[in-house]
Amino acid sequence: MENVIKALLDGVAFIRISENKPQVVKSLAKGLRLKRIEDAEEGYQSMLGIYERKIYPSVDGVRNVIRLLGAGNEKIRRLKAEELVDDSVVKRLEKEGRF
Repeated sequence: MENVIKALLDGVAFIRISENKPQVVKSLAKGLRLKRIEDAEEGYQSMLGIYERKIYPSVDGVRNVIRLLGAGNEKIRRLKAEELVDDSVVKRLEKEGRF
């Protein structure tokens, strides 16, 4: 899990560096199968607003996922978001100066 979080942090950092914008927009256009790279510009601007430098897990976000997935599954409805969220890895990575 820690390696996934590190990779996510690296990706977010890469996206947020303005010099990387051409590469990010090109990759976004390719991933979305857009015919024109320029059409990915709006997506790039959205990504800057969505992806924050600090990626702490959100209890409210997990609670919302439980609500959505629990509609058809009793086991999921019984889960408690507070018991599922563990931010210790993110806290340690922040303490190490990773972000």
